[in-house]
Amino acid sequence: MDPPPNGNGWHRTPVTITWSGTDALSGIDSCDPPETVSAEGAEQARTGSCSDRAGNTGSAEARVSIDLTPPRIQGFRSPLPNASGWVSVPVTVTFECDDSLSGVDRCPDPVTVSVEGADQVVSGTARDMAGNTASAAVTGISIDMTPPQVHAIPDRSPNARGWYTAPFTVTWSGADLLSGIWQCDSPTPYEGPDTADGVIAGECIDRADLRGLGEFAFRYDATLPAITAAITPPAPNGQNGWWTVPPTVDFRCEDETSGVAFCTHPVTVTTEGLQ
Repeated sequence: MDPPPNGNGWHRTPVTITWSGTDALSGIDSCDPPETVSAEGAEQARTGSCSDRAGNTGSAEARVSIDLTPPRIQGFRSPLPNASGWVSVPVTVTFECDDSLSGVDRCPDPVTVSVEGADQVVSGTARDMAGNTASAAVTGISIDMTPPQVHAIPDRSPNARGWYTAPFTVTWSGADLLSGIWQCDSPTPYEGPDTADGVIAGECIDRADLRGLGEFAFRYDATLPAITAAITPPAPNGQNGWWTVPPTVDFRCEDETSGVAFCTHPVTVTTEGLQ
């Protein structure tokens, strides 16, 4: 046979069978001409004859297995991507192979893709018993396992002492270097209550459905401080509601949240007259 079969007994090209004989006495007179087998099939039988010079005829049979058709291979991925084409976990690619004639000799092992990246490709090659090969590729494997970063953006800055004294609004912005941002929470207004350790939280979601959380810490005091005044001496010491000595007015200031930054110093009234 030309060519000879492979180690599995199969051919993947047409085969030419040449007939030859031996005769130790009268010698070979003729043999059937070569025959080419090009049809696919397993164990196809062909018979050829040789005759010696005495007119005796001998025959032999050859069996040929030919598979000219590549195997079938198909790749599958798990899990499937979301509507944006992304996943947030490693992806396993498996292959299914089939060959209806010589059978499958090799089908690729599963491949797990655990590296982040967009539009990654996994290819596999199948081989049948005759040595025919076929390849398949699973494309568009986009993996993002890193949550987005979330930034809080207030609509204005606090005062010089780090306090907000009126309502403000925080807008949420996200950053994602791989799949990109899908959406962020709506702006968050704050109108109270007063607090020295306030926190507002916001969320952004990337196209791989990963959620990132951001926080905005603040101090808020929209309540005016309380101030009271006390006079020393506490009552007029003269007639008809008049002081005969300079009275001193002391001020007391209080604030429950941010505390008192400034309170008016005591004032002594030394000018005569009706104040």
